[in-house]
Amino acid sequence: MNIFETIRIGPYEGWILEEMPDKMRELLPFWLVGRRVEDGKEIVPGRVYRWNNYIVKFFGSKWAPQYCFRHSPAWRAAKSYYELKPILSPCPIALFERKSFFRMYESAIIVKYLEGRTLKQVWNNDSSAIEGLPTFFAEMHKQHIFHCDLSIDNLLWTENQWALIDLDSIGVWKYRRILYFLSYRYYVLYSWKKLYRSLQFDDKLQEVFYKYVDETGLSWNKESTWNIIDRKARKGYRRIKIHGHD
Repeated sequence: MNIFETIRIGPYEGWILEEMPDKMRELLPFWLVGRRVEDGKEIVPGRVYRWNNYIVKFFGSKWAPQYCFRHSPAWRAAKSYYELKPILSPCPIALFERKSFFRMYESAIIVKYLEGRTLKQVWNNDSSAIEGLPTFFAEMHKQHIFHCDLSIDNLLWTENQWALIDLDSIGVWKYRRILYFLSYRYYVLYSWKKLYRSLQFDDKLQEVFYKYVDETGLSWNKESTWNIIDRKARKGYRRIKIHGHD
């Protein structure tokens, strides 16, 4: 990750990664202190805003011993952008962290706005977008990249290719990891399970998965593997419903 400039705004330590508009620099202290972009469009209440051609996302505080040594979701999202290349994703402009011993108070990231439609918006009305999904997933997984919170809202169709957003949940596993070959199948099934649940168990995804298996050259039995995905997705969904979290 190339750091263009390091700055401090009040209790926040910040890293500028790309050229930033002067007006944005003037507004940054107000955004960070108020944790909102007053002159921007609110996309997710209290968390995500659009300001001109930029997206500003705020992350809440976390309390755990690992945060003495671990970077924030904002830092991980920015780092993932560089690890994902050549897969398309929003380019980070700046990120900010406020933390102390054992606690990550808050963080924020600013990325360039990426024009497109989410999988939720194209699923039932754009066959060309859906046809590109198997190849996109195959290329992503061949690079050992898995999105740990894959859903219809963080896959973006830019009219000619797919892109990933919400990169704080990205996982990149390299060959150096001892258990990589043992965990590969787990993370593949986990990703499809999350997406299937997000699509409310739409059976059209089964055909997309079959094409994905063909694209990757995996020797898995497609029907039995899909049955595992279906069972795991529905079992987890029932558990969430029972505990009242959905």
